[in-house]
Amino acid sequence: MKSAVGILRTELNEFKGTFNGSRNQNQDVFEISRRSTESLMRLAETKITVAGDLRKEVAAALQKFVETTAALTRELNETKATIVNLRKELTETKNSSMEITRRLAKMMSSEMIAGNESSERLPTFNCKGKADGNYGDPSSKCSSKFYICAHGNVFQRSCSAGTVYRANTLQCDWPRNVPGCEWI
Repeated sequence: MKSAVGILRTELNEFKGTFNGSRNQNQDVFEISRRSTESLMRLAETKITVAGDLRKEVAAALQKFVETTAALTRELNETKATIVNLRKELTETKNSSMEITRRLAKMMSSEMIAGNESSERLPTFNCKGKADGNYGDPSSKCSSKFYICAHGNVFQRSCSAGTVYRANTLQCDWPRNVPGCEWI
Protein backbone atom coordinates (compact mmCIF):
# COMPACT_ATOMS: atom_id res chain seq x y z
CA MET A 1 0.00 0.00 0.00
CA LYS A 2 2.90 2.35 0.73
CA SER A 3 4.33 1.62 -2.71
CA ALA A 4 0.97 2.45 -4.30
CA VAL A 5 0.94 5.81 -2.52
CA GLY A 6 4.49 6.41 -3.74
CA ILE A 7 3.41 5.63 -7.31
CA LEU A 8 0.51 8.05 -6.99
CA ARG A 9 2.84 10.79 -5.82
CA THR A 10 5.27 10.13 -8.68
CA GLU A 11 2.45 10.22 -11.25
CA LEU A 12 1.13 13.46 -9.82
CA ASN A 13 4.57 15.05 -9.90
CA GLU A 14 5.07 13.91 -13.50
CA PHE A 15 1.73 15.39 -14.42
CA LYS A 16 2.60 18.69 -12.80
CA GLY A 17 6.04 18.67 -14.40
CA THR A 18 4.59 17.91 -17.81
CA PHE A 19 2.09 20.71 -17.53
CA ASN A 20 4.58 23.27 -16.22
CA GLY A 21 7.36 22.24 -18.61
CA SER A 22 5.01 22.34 -21.57
CA ARG A 23 3.86 25.83 -20.79
CA ASN A 24 7.47 27.06 -20.48
CA GLN A 25 8.48 25.52 -23.78
CA ASN A 26 5.29 26.33 -25.64
CA GLN A 27 4.71 22.73 -26.59
CA ASP A 28 1.86 21.54 -28.61
CA VAL A 29 -1.52 21.39 -26.77
CA PHE A 30 -2.02 17.91 -28.12
CA GLU A 31 1.14 16.65 -26.42
CA ILE A 32 0.07 18.14 -23.10
CA SER A 33 -3.32 16.57 -23.42
CA ARG A 34 -1.89 13.14 -24.30
CA ARG A 35 0.54 13.11 -21.37
CA SER A 36 -2.09 14.37 -19.00
CA THR A 37 -4.47 11.63 -20.11
CA GLU A 38 -1.75 8.97 -19.68
CA SER A 39 -0.94 10.25 -16.20
CA LEU A 40 -4.60 10.28 -15.25
CA MET A 41 -5.04 6.74 -16.56
CA ARG A 42 -2.05 5.50 -14.52
CA LEU A 43 -3.47 7.34 -11.53
CA ALA A 44 -6.84 5.63 -11.96
CA GLU A 45 -5.17 2.20 -12.34
CA THR A 46 -3.13 2.82 -9.19
CA LYS A 47 -6.27 3.86 -7.33
CA ILE A 48 -7.96 0.62 -8.37
CA THR A 49 -4.90 -1.37 -7.25
CA VAL A 50 -4.82 0.42 -3.89
CA ALA A 51 -8.53 -0.21 -3.38
CA GLY A 52 -8.01 -3.91 -4.13
CA ASP A 53 -5.07 -4.08 -1.76
CA LEU A 54 -7.12 -2.39 0.96
CA ARG A 55 -9.94 -4.88 0.48
CA LYS A 56 -7.49 -7.77 0.84
CA GLU A 57 -5.95 -6.26 3.97
CA VAL A 58 -9.37 -5.61 5.53
CA ALA A 59 -10.49 -9.16 4.69
CA ALA A 60 -7.32 -10.61 6.25
CA ALA A 61 -7.75 -8.46 9.37
CA LEU A 62 -11.39 -9.51 9.67
CA GLN A 63 -10.44 -13.19 9.35
CA LYS A 64 -7.78 -12.75 12.06
CA PHE A 65 -10.37 -11.02 14.28
CA VAL A 66 -12.85 -13.89 13.82
CA GLU A 67 -10.18 -16.49 14.62
CA THR A 68 -9.00 -14.58 17.69
CA THR A 69 -12.57 -14.13 18.93
CA ALA A 70 -13.21 -17.87 18.55
CA ALA A 71 -10.00 -18.72 20.45
CA LEU A 72 -10.84 -16.30 23.26
CA THR A 73 -14.37 -17.69 23.49
CA ARG A 74 -12.95 -21.22 23.86
CA GLU A 75 -10.54 -20.05 26.57
CA LEU A 76 -13.33 -18.23 28.39
CA ASN A 77 -15.52 -21.34 28.38
CA GLU A 78 -12.61 -23.45 29.66
CA THR A 79 -11.97 -20.90 32.42
CA LYS A 80 -15.65 -20.95 33.40
CA ALA A 81 -15.53 -24.75 33.62
CA THR A 82 -12.39 -24.56 35.76
CA ILE A 83 -14.08 -22.08 38.10
CA VAL A 84 -17.10 -24.38 38.47
CA ASN A 85 -14.79 -27.30 39.29
CA LEU A 86 -12.80 -25.22 41.79
CA ARG A 87 -16.02 -24.15 43.52
CA LYS A 88 -17.03 -27.81 43.84
CA GLU A 89 -13.61 -28.70 45.26
CA LEU A 90 -13.79 -25.77 47.68
CA THR A 91 -17.21 -26.89 48.91
CA GLU A 92 -15.94 -30.46 49.33
CA THR A 93 -12.86 -29.23 51.21
CA LYS A 94 -14.99 -27.00 53.44
CA ASN A 95 -17.37 -29.88 54.21
CA SER A 96 -14.43 -32.19 54.91
CA SER A 97 -12.85 -29.60 57.21
CA MET A 98 -16.11 -29.17 59.10
CA GLU A 99 -16.40 -32.94 59.48
CA ILE A 100 -12.86 -33.17 60.83
CA THR A 101 -13.61 -30.36 63.28
CA ARG A 102 -16.76 -32.15 64.43
CA ARG A 103 -14.78 -35.34 64.98
CA LEU A 104 -12.08 -33.42 66.87
CA ALA A 105 -14.71 -31.73 69.06
CA LYS A 106 -16.37 -35.08 69.72
CA MET A 107 -13.02 -36.67 70.54
CA MET A 108 -12.08 -33.82 72.88
CA SER A 109 -15.50 -34.01 74.54
CA SER A 110 -15.09 -37.72 75.12
CA GLU A 111 -11.64 -37.07 76.64
CA MET A 112 -13.25 -34.57 79.02
CA ILE A 113 -15.90 -37.08 80.04
CA ALA A 114 -13.37 -39.88 80.46
CA GLY A 115 -10.98 -37.55 82.28
CA ASN A 116 -8.01 -38.77 80.25
CA GLU A 117 -6.37 -35.36 79.91
CA SER A 118 -6.66 -32.07 81.65
CA SER A 119 -9.21 -30.79 79.18
CA GLU A 120 -12.49 -29.04 79.84
CA ARG A 121 -14.83 -26.62 78.13
CA LEU A 122 -14.61 -23.19 79.57
CA PRO A 123 -17.47 -20.82 78.90
CA THR A 124 -15.42 -17.86 80.21
CA PHE A 125 -13.04 -17.89 77.21
CA ASN A 126 -14.85 -16.95 74.02
CA CYS A 127 -13.73 -17.92 70.50
CA LYS A 128 -16.18 -15.57 68.82
CA GLY A 129 -14.33 -13.53 66.20
CA LYS A 130 -11.14 -15.57 66.64
CA ALA A 131 -9.54 -17.78 64.01
CA ASP A 132 -9.15 -21.48 64.74
CA GLY A 133 -5.95 -22.10 66.69
CA ASN A 134 -4.28 -21.94 70.11
CA TYR A 135 -4.55 -18.96 72.51
CA GLY A 136 -2.81 -18.21 75.78
CA ASP A 137 -4.71 -17.71 79.03
CA PRO A 138 -5.81 -14.04 79.01
CA SER A 139 -5.84 -13.93 82.84
CA SER A 140 -2.12 -14.69 83.22
CA LYS A 141 0.94 -14.41 81.02
CA CYS A 142 2.65 -17.19 82.97
CA SER A 143 -0.08 -19.80 82.98
CA SER A 144 0.17 -23.45 82.08
CA LYS A 145 -3.35 -23.17 80.65
CA PHE A 146 -4.12 -22.42 77.03
CA TYR A 147 -7.22 -22.57 74.87
CA ILE A 148 -7.97 -24.16 71.52
CA CYS A 149 -10.57 -22.57 69.25
CA ALA A 150 -12.05 -24.92 66.66
CA HIS A 151 -15.00 -23.64 64.56
CA GLY A 152 -16.42 -21.65 67.44
CA ASN A 153 -15.81 -24.36 70.06
CA VAL A 154 -13.39 -23.58 72.91
CA PHE A 155 -11.33 -26.19 74.77
CA GLN A 156 -9.01 -25.62 77.71
CA ARG A 157 -5.74 -27.56 77.81
CA SER A 158 -2.83 -27.54 80.22
CA CYS A 159 0.89 -27.81 79.63
CA SER A 160 2.94 -30.57 81.24
CA ALA A 161 3.97 -30.06 84.85
CA GLY A 162 6.60 -27.36 85.30
CA THR A 163 5.98 -25.66 81.93
CA VAL A 164 3.99 -22.61 80.90
CA TYR A 165 2.26 -21.71 77.65
CA ARG A 166 4.32 -19.45 75.41
CA ALA A 167 1.86 -17.58 73.16
CA ASN A 168 4.40 -16.32 70.61
CA THR A 169 5.54 -19.88 69.76
CA LEU A 170 2.14 -21.52 70.40
CA GLN A 171 3.69 -24.21 72.58
CA CYS A 172 4.60 -25.05 76.14
CA ASP A 173 8.10 -24.10 77.38
CA TRP A 174 10.17 -23.83 80.55
CA PRO A 175 9.35 -20.65 82.52
CA ARG A 176 12.97 -19.43 82.23
CA ASN A 177 12.48 -19.24 78.43
CA VAL A 178 9.27 -17.19 78.60
CA PRO A 179 9.82 -13.43 79.13
CA GLY A 180 8.25 -12.28 82.40
CA CYS A 181 7.97 -15.82 83.83
CA GLU A 182 11.59 -16.40 84.89
CA TRP A 183 10.66 -16.10 88.58
CA ILE A 184 8.42 -19.21 88.55
